[in-house]
Amino acid sequence: MTIVNEIEVDIQKSTRDRILEQALILFGESGFSGVSMRDIADRVGIKAASIYNHFSGKDEIFAQLFDEMELRYDKYMDGIMQGEGDQEFFGSITFARLADAVEQIFLYFLTDTMAAPFRKMLTIEQNRSSLAANGFRSFLIERPLEYQTEIFRYLKETGQLQIGRPELAALHFYGPIYLLLQKYDNQLEKLPEALEEIREHVAQFSVLYHGGRE
Repeated sequence: MTIVNEIEVDIQKSTRDRILEQALILFGESGFSGVSMRDIADRVGIKAASIYNHFSGKDEIFAQLFDEMELRYDKYMDGIMQGEGDQEFFGSITFARLADAVEQIFLYFLTDTMAAPFRKMLTIEQNRSSLAANGFRSFLIERPLEYQTEIFRYLKETGQLQIGRPELAALHFYGPIYLLLQKYDNQLEKLPEALEEIREHVAQFSVLYHGGRE
């Protein structure tokens, strides 16, 4: 490949990424049906026809966003686990480590340049699109509850938590966190307040189920 061709590939990749990025923001603001290809092109700064050099249409852009988010989400969670597999992570978890992970994940879905608008898009589109409905359940409900259930099961078995069913403990723990995401959506100027409420929630949960121990 020549230097010129390499530059062209980089430009195409950059344009494609910017199309996905701006489309996601627009979908999160106005919903899929409220956004046209021209709207996306205007935000990217290209002609509407140029989008078709990268995508066949809005449906392909929409579907590709899920693939991109899947990759980013897995990479982010790997970072939280510090390279450990599920078994190693769950087997070495402490309540203090869980609290740190919760704060990181909360910030991720509230402020990340892809995760935040993706969450908003799923919320808007879940009743229109089966893909969005499945994504909403997977990213915002099922995965968080599954991970936390496994963590609480281990903490119960090791005597770090005094709980009944780990599944219910996960619901008690995650429900307020999800509600706080909704509360502070579009209010990033209140981020310190949001983080304080997250910390207070974790501390209160610790008092209820953990005896306040570190």
